[in-house]
Amino acid sequence: MSEKYILCRPDAGLNDMLTQIEIMHRYAELADRIVVVDAGYKHGFFFQDSFSKYFISKDARLALDVSHIKQPIDELTTFPAALFGRASSYKPLWSDMLGNWVDTDSNVQLTFDMRRKYDEQLLIHHQCGGNQNALFALTKIIVADEIINSLAERIDAIGAPFSAIHIRNTDYKTDYKTAINALKESIFFPVFIATDNSECRNYCVSVFGRNNVKFFSSLPDDGNPIHLNRSFAPLFRRNADSILDLLTIALSTKFYKIALDGSLHGMQYSGFSVLAENLITYDGVLVSLLGPTRQALSILQKAFTWRQKLK
Repeated sequence: MSEKYILCRPDAGLNDMLTQIEIMHRYAELADRIVVVDAGYKHGFFFQDSFSKYFISKDARLALDVSHIKQPIDELTTFPAALFGRASSYKPLWSDMLGNWVDTDSNVQLTFDMRRKYDEQLLIHHQCGGNQNALFALTKIIVADEIINSLAERIDAIGAPFSAIHIRNTDYKTDYKTAINALKESIFFPVFIATDNSECRNYCVSVFGRNNVKFFSSLPDDGNPIHLNRSFAPLFRRNADSILDLLTIALSTKFYKIALDGSLHGMQYSGFSVLAENLITYDGVLVSLLGPTRQALSILQKAFTWRQKLK
């Protein structure tokens, strides 16, 4: 019997992507399918690169590059049916009414009904939306060696027990100045700053002092979300920096997440902050995610030793 696939094209930020992958994986287990993640789809808006450059799958039902499908995808029977013959070329369009992606030509939502099974060889799921299921997706993958190498360089550069702060302040907004000023007398240094906004980072430097602040990512100066900005840094570095920021927070000795102002979707905290906090809480997932290499184990030993020192 030939394999049946779910072509998963998560089109959003990192937490949303992982959430959508996990949702598809749960369906695939019930429907006996393979999830094929195509994060580098040519008409996608966000990640725009193969997930296989950043992660390795350790799950038989999860493939991280569209090359896993050997047949031409336009020749496979497809659902939604409107995409048959166009799986490699349809263009997504944002629907304010649905709060998600639809096909530009047919206006059909780019997903399927997960309450039923399908005979079609290919199911297409090109959506966004994040929740705490993102953590479970991380149990099925391992960070690629190139990312581990960069992470080791970061941890070595920090060189001591460290605090971490995540501030989201582009599309989502944060009263970060009040939050940072409230921390300046109690936070211990060095402090790693992960943010999508260069003004936020500069403000942290002005309050805490340049010698006390650590950061590594390139940031745009136009105030647009990193995951929608195509020009401020090379593609691999933009994506890798996001993953590395998540992992650096997860290895921190003390993490401070800054509340959103609730003006967009009424969210209290960004999904990225929640995912980082969950990796700290469930550190077995972090150990699994970094993998069994000597360098990964060295990173973990250093970070966990720092935590013990400050208990």
